[in-house]
Amino acid sequence: MKKRVLLMAGVLLVLFGLIGCSGNVPSQQARAIVAEMKHISQSERSFAALQYDGIKEQVKEQYEKGITSTQYQLTVERFDVLGVDVANLVLEEPAFDINTEDIEEYTLTYMEMAQSAIETYFNKEKEVELMKQDLLVTLKEVDGEWQVEISPSEINIIVTSINRDITSKTREMAEKSEGYLQLEAIEKMRAQLREANIGESYVKAVQIEDIQLFADGYTLTLSYPDPNEVYSKAVEESYKTFQTNEEWNTTPFTLESLIEKMQTEIEEAVHSIENHLQTTYVDESSDFVKEIVEIKEAIFSEYLGRVNTEFVTQEVDRPTTRVLSGANTGQKIRISNETEILQFKDVHFAFYRISGTDVTEAGSLTLTGFMRGGEVLTLHLPVGNYKLVQTRGATWYGEELKFGPFGISDTASNVIEIQQNYEYELVI
Repeated sequence: MKKRVLLMAGVLLVLFGLIGCSGNVPSQQARAIVAEMKHISQSERSFAALQYDGIKEQVKEQYEKGITSTQYQLTVERFDVLGVDVANLVLEEPAFDINTEDIEEYTLTYMEMAQSAIETYFNKEKEVELMKQDLLVTLKEVDGEWQVEISPSEINIIVTSINRDITSKTREMAEKSEGYLQLEAIEKMRAQLREANIGESYVKAVQIEDIQLFADGYTLTLSYPDPNEVYSKAVEESYKTFQTNEEWNTTPFTLESLIEKMQTEIEEAVHSIENHLQTTYVDESSDFVKEIVEIKEAIFSEYLGRVNTEFVTQEVDRPTTRVLSGANTGQKIRISNETEILQFKDVHFAFYRISGTDVTEAGSLTLTGFMRGGEVLTLHLPVGNYKLVQTRGATWYGEELKFGPFGISDTASNVIEIQQNYEYELVI
């Protein structure tokens, strides 16, 4: 009888043990799930916004109903980032230099600080708005331990959702900050200056000493070099460059192309002239920008005419077939211009008297002429030896410059010997 009672007691102990183990499974699984989520949060910062308080109850409920023992469809909660009242946050705007700070860099810095402020708020406050988020979790038992598997796609959905809300909220906060509005106003002002084509070096020289924002504009205290002094000095230096430069300019300058060519002179002038202070009210139609543009255009418009007159060689009408210079006396020479190259059909020619038969000798210029393509010209040269130099091209700039830098000159390889009482025919 005693043995039987002991046996029954042993069976009861085993049963109670089994029941106890079975009852601990949901708790063990819940702890494993939370631990895995916390582990993930170390690599996915936004995952930390999830709340795990109800996981144990959900796992237990699904386990006891026999829905599953290794896979759970859980509903977790996360902070409602978009619903955060900014007035509840402790946040100081980042310090910045209004003359050098890039607005996007400022925005990113502000967003990082705002995210930290939001996380601090969530960690301290007990009553905050929460949003529900579904999460599928799979478990398997290995050596008495529960291993948790959460699909990367499940994690990505949550992470993307939270990150999207954080980015949206913090960017919205940044773009409403006073620093952002100041930098935005300054960017608009600099954009107006750049659109006015006053020179990038001048744009950079404009320094903002102070800014006060209003509903329809802003007041700036600016420091910048006097535009009269800058552009006048740039013109002076540019003129010296044109005088010493042997570069051919065959196309008239426009105001834009002239300013582009003068960037070095403008930059040097900007750096050599001290800034002066001026307070100005700026809006979409800024008088400050207009004033600089009007001064620039007045100075450069006058200079433009001067440059195009003095330093731009422009095409002129081609002469008719005739002798251009020289005595045109002596022995008769009939010249035919029979070139078949259309763009080089016209020719300028020059006869140089030389002492012997060496056509490399410089000689003395005796006669020049111009012939249209396919035409014939009769001229006269005194007795003597001559070398013939021909120049052809597409654009005529006058006898001094002939066909310009793109003309092609050629010296005949044979000397032309003119004798008394002879007439000559020459094909070129």
